[in-house]
Amino acid sequence: MSPIWITRKFLTEGMIIMSLSKVEKTVIREFRKRWLYLKNKSQDNSLRRYRRGLANWFEAAKHNDCVSLARKYYGINHIERMCELSDEQIIFNLSPVCGYLDVNFDDEDCPTAKELLSSEYILFDYCTADYPDNMSKLDEIYLEDVDTSELIAACYTSNCKSVHYDDWAERVGGFYPFFLGILMKSTGEVFSKKEARMLTESVVSNVSGAYLNELFVYEVVHQGNQMVVSIDTDNPVSYIEPIKTAIIELSHKSIARMVKDLLSTDETLPKDLLKAINTYSKQRRPNIELFKRRLACLLAKKQDSYDILVFEEAISKFLFEGQSYYHYRGGGVRFL
Repeated sequence: MSPIWITRKFLTEGMIIMSLSKVEKTVIREFRKRWLYLKNKSQDNSLRRYRRGLANWFEAAKHNDCVSLARKYYGINHIERMCELSDEQIIFNLSPVCGYLDVNFDDEDCPTAKELLSSEYILFDYCTADYPDNMSKLDEIYLEDVDTSELIAACYTSNCKSVHYDDWAERVGGFYPFFLGILMKSTGEVFSKKEARMLTESVVSNVSGAYLNELFVYEVVHQGNQMVVSIDTDNPVSYIEPIKTAIIELSHKSIARMVKDLLSTDETLPKDLLKAINTYSKQRRPNIELFKRRLACLLAKKQDSYDILVFEEAISKFLFEGQSYYHYRGGGVRFL
């Protein structure tokens, strides 16, 4: 077998032998204890009740999706697969966790290996740490390249005492309008594309519910067994720019339909938007490109979050191929 999982090795009489640190031995021991415990539960028929009680700890916007993730994660096939992992595979999959614990092993304020590996997810939160220089390129941020000693690691979202916040919305606002974190499964396994989309929907649903009349920009980048999540509640420019671009790219047919619909609507429109539409509709030979630029400028001048969202909501059904940007707040999930 090719030694693809081995992090440190040396050759002795043709044999590959692992040299394990104290932290790595602890991680392996706690990982095996947890999954052997679950395997025993599967044999005494108590696993189903245990699994049902933890469904809400999984990252998805819909409850049925949470239940589906719990069934898979705490399913017998998955449990047996975790029990069959070699020591080398465990260390390879959880190398960022080992790196974090290696620095903070004796720190009483930091979660232990048992706590981290007993949750469904592990979140590495930048919190007060310096943000990386490549913030504009989240797809270049990997835990293997980050000094995890400066981050805060916590169980997410299971019922562990080391959880710092209850949800994504509580991680932004006040003194910290920006959040950057990297999420892993406590098994170190790869996120599927479906799981990545569920996570993105969960972030958007959670934050939009808390910031109903405020804007926020988010981005989720899927990198194998890591999900890089950024949320910004204090960046109207980043929020507005994609909407302005979408306005400029509207077809003549879409403009005509938008003007017709908005003139006949019973909803209250922003005064500046209504004035621009009335002026445009009265022109015998209107300049469509000039009209689109005017709409974009009206949006760019707005400073208040509520005003921006009201303006956006009025025209959102004509943007982004009919899918309201208002409900997604900028960003999405990118797969690498």
